[in-house]
Parts: sequence; C-alpha cells; structure tokens
Amino acid sequence: MSHELLMRLLNASLFLSVVALGAAAVYLYRRQREREEEYMSLLLALSSLIELKDPYTEGHCARVRNAIGYFGAELGLSKREINDVIVAATLHDIGKMGVPDEILQKPGRLDDEEFAVVKRHPGWGADSLGSIRRFAKAATLVRHHHEAYDGGGYPDGLVGAAIPAGSRVIAVLDAYDAMTSDRAYRKALPPERAREILIQNSGRQFDPDVVRIFLGYEAGEAERMLDPVCGMPGVKRMFATTDGRTVFFCSEACRGKWRQNPEKYRDKMTLK
Repeated sequence: MSHELLMRLLNASLFLSVVALGAAAVYLYRRQREREEEYMSLLLALSSLIELKDPYTEGHCARVRNAIGYFGAELGLSKREINDVIVAATLHDIGKMGVPDEILQKPGRLDDEEFAVVKRHPGWGADSLGSIRRFAKAATLVRHHHEAYDGGGYPDGLVGAAIPAGSRVIAVLDAYDAMTSDRAYRKALPPERAREILIQNSGRQFDPDVVRIFLGYEAGEAERMLDPVCGMPGVKRMFATTDGRTVFFCSEACRGKWRQNPEKYRDKMTLK
C-alpha cells in the first residue's frame, strides 16, 4: 500500500471519528435538554398541585422563587447552590399537601392542636422530596425554612448559621409574601407594614443579613426594582413598560395584575 493511499485512509478515518463524536455530542446535548425540560415540567406540576391544595397561595411559590437569584448572589452562594434554593423555594410548601383543608383554610386563628399539625409540613415536604435524588439538597432547605434565627423555630430549633443559608433566605421571602397576600383568616398587610415587621424580627425570627439585603440597604438594587403589586424585589426578565419607562415585577402573576389596572399601583411604582 502506497504512502499516499495510507494517508488518505487515515484522514478518512479521522474525519469519520470526528463526525461520530460530533453526532454523539449533539445526541447527549439533546438528551440533557430533554431531561432539563422534564425536570422543569415536574417542578411546575408539583408547584401547581400545591396551589390547588390552598388557593390562597396562588403565585406564592413563584414570587418567592423569582427573588432567589438576587439574594443568592448577594450572599455569595454558588450557581449550584442557588439552583438548589430555587427548587426549594418552588416546592417549600409541598408538605402542606398533608395538612387537612379545614385547617389550611380555617378563617380564624388555629388552636394549639391545629398549629401542631401545620408545623409538621416542613418535615413532610422534606421527606417527600428527599426520596428523589435530584431533590435531596433542596429537601434539606425545605425542612428548615421555618427555623428562626434565635432558635425558636421548627422543626429542629436550629440557631443562626446552623440554619442553611437557603432556608434563611426562603424564611424572609416566605414571611413577607404571606404578610402581603390575602389569606383565609386575614386581609393582606400593606408592604410598608410588612417591612416594619421584618425589621422588628431581624435577629430573632430572621437572619439580619437577609433582611438587610431584602430592604436594599447594601446594594440598593432591590429598592430600585420593587414590584409595585406585592413589594417584592423585581427580576430583570420580568418587566413591562409605561410612558416609555420600565416597571419590574417578581412574577408573571403580579405583572398580570398590574396590566389589568396599572393606575391602581401607580403610586407604588419604582421606574427606570
């Protein structure tokens, strides 16, 4: 076999190898994308089930989730850690599936026995998510999202830095959104009053650093991008324009409410 023919065969072999590797890479990429889409579909489906269980929480998980990226970056969390917190924020109330409707939707104050049942929902949620390998880290965050900074929370009475950072973030966002939303037993509080309550409980129920970031004391970004509907920090990808200026929202639910009646929220808009 001549040297020239040998080189041609070698080049052809290399070319076919490159083509095969390229095809394999494309296949793996597509499979990864399919897995990610299936994963997100599962998250959304579970989130929808949570809202079906308790209509008063419609949009709640989405609003809490959408602010996570901002807080995670401010706290120095890695991209992977932020993703885990996003999953936990999306599903943090999944344990409420085990709470009877008559307790969840009770129009009055819960008695001690009823509240004891509600206090079990973080553990129930963590147990459910922990059985799915991909949700294992998020499950830990879900378990501890009702811990208090001073140790007075539940289910394990963790104190300060012993509470996972993601859980401390979810605790603040969860409480604020709950306070500024209508519930079966009360009407929503004004955002200004909810912020006062966060400040009053900073260092007791809530991590002071997370509260400070929420209020925008350090970077100022949260204050410049507050959602006019609920007062939560807006996200840059969720916006609308009015009079040639941009209004930011925390979720599609809030943006939809604003579009129905922009004038209702005009005095609360922080425009760019």
